[in-house]
Amino acid sequence: MKIVFIGDNLSIHQKPLGDRLYSLLGEKYFFVGTKPLTQERINMGWYDYTKESSYAVYVTDENKEYIEKIIDEADAVIIGAAKTEWVKKRLKEGKLVFRYQERPFKRNNFLGLFNLKLLVGIFRSSIIWQRKNYHLLAASAYAYGDFALFSCFKNRAWKFGYFIEPIQTEFVQRNNEVVQISWIGRLLKYKHCEMVIEAAKFLKEQGIEAHFNIVGQGILEEEILEKIKTFALEDSISICRSKANQEIRELLKRSDIHLITSDSNEGWGVVTNEAMSAGCCVISSKQTGAAPFLIQHKKNGLLFDVKKQDQLNQLLKESVLDEALRNTLGKNAVHTMLTTWSPKNAAEKLISLVKQLIQGVNDREYLIDSQEPCSPVKRI
Repeated sequence: MKIVFIGDNLSIHQKPLGDRLYSLLGEKYFFVGTKPLTQERINMGWYDYTKESSYAVYVTDENKEYIEKIIDEADAVIIGAAKTEWVKKRLKEGKLVFRYQERPFKRNNFLGLFNLKLLVGIFRSSIIWQRKNYHLLAASAYAYGDFALFSCFKNRAWKFGYFIEPIQTEFVQRNNEVVQISWIGRLLKYKHCEMVIEAAKFLKEQGIEAHFNIVGQGILEEEILEKIKTFALEDSISICRSKANQEIRELLKRSDIHLITSDSNEGWGVVTNEAMSAGCCVISSKQTGAAPFLIQHKKNGLLFDVKKQDQLNQLLKESVLDEALRNTLGKNAVHTMLTTWSPKNAAEKLISLVKQLIQGVNDREYLIDSQEPCSPVKRI
């Protein structure tokens, strides 16, 4: 069995899964890159492994025929980024094709549904999306719900996402004198860092001691700094514009609690994987793409509605005051990332799914409540 993955590039968030697939399939796994890593991502500490990996190559004008041959020989093709004609050709040939995607209609994008030109394009695409040999690897808990608006991928949508190398192989209890709370992300509107400032203000008013570490930069930086000053939170909040990836991991390993406050414009949110793998007590908005897949409320993390500041405040208060709760959630989070949501498990589950579908078997409905990668996706 041969699998080809077509994506933008082999980034730090794609390499762990690619390495596991290659270890299991050898030369029968291949990654095709379509465009290099952006300078913005490089500045954020990302690295492009496409040219360094024995199973990966960029498509160029010179090797286009060679790449086409590799794809033609594949039993299954995973499309993360590819020309439309590539997709159509494989589907017409009856090949098994997976669309690997975050949700197509994030909150702000729903306004586009009133755009006639966009609607025409969507309906044309939906004809392709409804092909029986076209499946969805949902890199968001909300992806299938968006496609389902057009009756696409019914009984052909599978839980997937991003998979990272473990930060910790066992839970390590923190010994901070003051509870350390982290938040990491770009200072953009949909990330809602202002909720962290409001939560810090709430704890201070309650007389609860904690220290917040914010890492990020963006267009709202001045606004965030002004809020910190207005609420006199300079002693409670440290803010750093950027850190290297390894420094981020070290910060998470020291953090008792990690906050994720993004709204539905957050496609996935890999920091969820990282914080859980580091053993943090993760408090995440349920609107982020990763949260419903990775977090089971009060088992390996906590979920709140991003529209409700009071929910975040109360969950944070409870977590700061209850060390046993933090330890339980952190320990279970590490276990989740080492077992269920590990690159190894994802690769094995993906290969199993591909084998079943090639054989014409699609009987995984009994796994509808499973947290495992490649189990059926519920519409949320």
